[in-house]
Parts: sequence; C-alpha cells; structure tokens
Amino acid sequence: MKSLTIIFCFILSQINVGTAANDRNLSEKSYERSRKILLSGTQALGGMKKIKSVQDFDITYNELASSRGQNVSPQALEFFVEGGEARLLYNAKNGFSRHERNLQRRGRLFNPIMVYKGDKGFFYWPETNELHTSINVNLIKGLFNFRFTNPTRLMPHLILQTALKSATTLRSLGETQYKGSIHDVITFSESSGKLTTLYFNRETNLLAKTEELMDDLLAGDSVGEISYTKYRNVDGLQFPGEIVFTVAGTVTQRMQILNVELNTKPDEQQFEPPTGVEPSKYPRPFAPQQIAEGVYFVPLFNSIGISYNSMFVVFDNHVMVFDAPLSDLLSQFYIGLIKQVAPGKPIKYVVPTHHHSDHIGGIKRFVAEGATVVTTDGNKQLVVQIVTAQRTLRPTRPGLKEKLTFEIIDDEKVFEDDSHKVEVYNVGPNPHADDILVAYLPKEKILYVTDMLWVHLADQYPEPRATLRAFNDRIEKLGLEIETIAPGHGKVGTIEDLRKALGINDGDRNTQKI
Repeated sequence: MKSLTIIFCFILSQINVGTAANDRNLSEKSYERSRKILLSGTQALGGMKKIKSVQDFDITYNELASSRGQNVSPQALEFFVEGGEARLLYNAKNGFSRHERNLQRRGRLFNPIMVYKGDKGFFYWPETNELHTSINVNLIKGLFNFRFTNPTRLMPHLILQTALKSATTLRSLGETQYKGSIHDVITFSESSGKLTTLYFNRETNLLAKTEELMDDLLAGDSVGEISYTKYRNVDGLQFPGEIVFTVAGTVTQRMQILNVELNTKPDEQQFEPPTGVEPSKYPRPFAPQQIAEGVYFVPLFNSIGISYNSMFVVFDNHVMVFDAPLSDLLSQFYIGLIKQVAPGKPIKYVVPTHHHSDHIGGIKRFVAEGATVVTTDGNKQLVVQIVTAQRTLRPTRPGLKEKLTFEIIDDEKVFEDDSHKVEVYNVGPNPHADDILVAYLPKEKILYVTDMLWVHLADQYPEPRATLRAFNDRIEKLGLEIETIAPGHGKVGTIEDLRKALGINDGDRNTQKI
C-alpha cells in the first residue's frame, strides 16, 4: 500500500487556489474531523488531564536491532542482531533524557550512556571510562536517524501533545485498512516543516502508527514508521508494550517494553556527567593531522563516543581520499577542508573501505566532485544505488549518474607518482565484510584500516575478535611493514596498538609475528 503521507503531499500540490471559499470550507471540514479523531485518541490513552500530568517516565525494555546497512555484504539478507535490556529516562518538564543500553555487537558488549539536554549532552562509555562532553544534539539529528534524541517522537502520549500544539495544521486523510482493521488517518505539520501522519484504530481510538517522509541513505525517498501494539494500563495511562521501527519497508528495531514507571521525579544528577572522570581528548573534528609528508589523518565526527575518521593523500596533481563517513553533510565540509590543504588539486579518487553505511554515507558529494570510486565488484552496485536513488527531500545535483566512474579492485591495485605510492588491498573475506579494503603506504609504513581494528584513546582493549584475528592473518601474509596505523575509528596509533588489541605481550613477540 502506497504511503498516505505521499498521497497527501501530492493532493496538496494539485489544489486549485482559484476557489478560495470552497478551499477554506474543505480545509475547515478536514480540520474539524482530524481534531475530533485526535481528541478521541487522547481520551483513549487516558484523557488530556492524565497525559499532561506525566512529568517524566522511566522505561526498561528489551531491544533487537536489524543488521540493515551493516551486513557482511550488500546482498546479504537482513537479520536481527543480539540486543539486550535498556533503559530510557525522560523528563518532559525540561526535555532532558538519559538512555542506557546493554548491547551485544559481533561478540562485543556495549553499555553506552547517552544524555541529551536540549541541544547539548554527553556520552559515557563505562567499558573504557571514556566521557564525551561536547555533544551537539542538533548535529547528531542531522547525521543519524536517532529516535532517542527526541523521545517526543517515540511515546504516543507525547506525540499527541505535539500534534495538539500544531492543531491549526491538522488535516484528515480519510480511512484505510491497516493490519486487518479500519484506521482513521490524520496529519499535522510542525513549525520545522516536519510532516507526521497518525493512524488511529477506529475500534479502540488508540494510536497504531506514525509515518514520516525521510531521505534514506540506501533507498532515497522513503517512509519511516513507528508502530505501537500491546497497549496496557500504567497508572491510568495506556502505554504500548511493543514499539517497532520500520524504514523503507524494512523493520530496523523492535522494543519489547518490560516496565514503565511514571512521575518518578528523577534526581537531576542522573542527567549530569559522572564525577571524577576527565573528558575525552579525542582529536577535534576537522583538525587534520599531517602524519607524513602529504598524508593527512582527519577526524570528522566524534560526538557520540565513536570517532569517524578519514585519510587523504596529496599526490603531485591530485588527491586520494579514504572513506566517506556518515553523510553528504560531513563530506561537504570535508571537501572544503581538502581544498584548503591542497588548493587547485582535484579529488581524483575516493576509496570507501567497505559497504557499511557509516563509511560510505557521504559518497555522493565526492562523485559530484568528479572523483572516481575505487571499490570492489561486490560493492559496486550499492554505490550505484546510493548515488542514483530518487531524492526529492534532499535533491542531489543533476547529472550525478553520468559522473559516476569506477576503478574496480579484485585483490590489489597500486596508485603512485613521484611523490607517493599507495597500495590498496582487498583483505576480505573477513567476518566483518566479504570485501574490505585497506590502504598501505610502503615508504611511510602507514596502514589505513577501518572497523577491523579500532585504536582506542583509553588504553583498554576487549578480547580479540575473529574480525581482528582474520585481519592480522591477512596482513601477515602480505608481509606489510607497519609503523603507523590510521584507523577509521579512534586515534592515530602504532603497531603497538595492534599488538595490544591482539593481547600479545612482550614475551609473546619472539614467537608470534606481527
């Protein structure tokens, strides 16, 4: 079924403004019907008095997240990865939120704590005692589809309050069948211009689903949905027992609600950074580090406790870039930085190390600059999909498809001139990705590697994973002499960091080659 949100946008574009009186009457009727539906929805949740009495909520839930954009290959079927119990604490009075997660990802345990206070916040990673206090929440919203940066988009009673605050924009889209039942559908627009569609079950009047138009990295113009089921009474307020997120028709996350507590009056200290922990000294974003003559390591983003980096090499007549993390927004600023460092030299090549969305998300900007994409045959089609997907919400430059050119790597390829030699190797298949590239500069003994090895600021490494061991085996076979490691995540390190990550101590070095 085509999204009613998209249909509504089309209808609006076709209205004849010449019959103002009739149009006004139609709008008034649509408004009256939608407001009646919205008020019935608030009554079904427990009534406006009860809804407004909720000053804070504390929920615990089990989480399952899909592998979308993070599979071992672009062609692999999505699956749900192991999640864990999590907690979301939200103070509606001041808009503060605290989100604690306990997640298993590819054999590693993550227990991040994210706190948002308006447009600021902090991130704390207990495993490594890392504290990041310079979070820009607005930037995070622009780079990621993070629902938890704004819980008002997550909980039904908060969504309905938001709709009532934008009551003059309420319009009815009629009725539709959804999951075997008739639903009344209305829409509203916030001052930001965000258009949200609400589905109410006609039998219960409870909110069943929300829809938003979005520009998805992989699919382009798409609909993001949140569905609410298994409602139960919590101190007089109907609260969903399951919340499911869907993007472009694919389920991306499931939340099974375990417990809900209302009006717990949380201690303000829960929204403050832990005491006795020094803030992280990760390199400042967009502050290039020259790690060799003409070789620059660039932190691009580090405000959620995971730094996303890139590296570029300035050849005699052009520039070569490794990884285009996260989004076109970052690539736009990054390209500007490159032009400052290497004025007059075109970006000839961009090398996404692998197909994961957080490392290829900004590829379109580089294609628009005329850069040739250096990738493997297995990842080529994904680049085509990202570059050519229809995007009317955030239009791409015309003629982008015609600019798209490739340099395909099977096992290895060498790029060199009088100043530099760069060897690009496909070190896959790896448990992390079937095809994954690394860049090696033999003269400088620099290796650029993403995801298979993280160089942590804190001198703490988890147990070595299969991903890391397979990577190490591959570079051993290649016989690479490595001194400096430039990682896609973390700080610039040395071969010592690889040894630490592998758990190799001084006594082991005589018996195990690195």
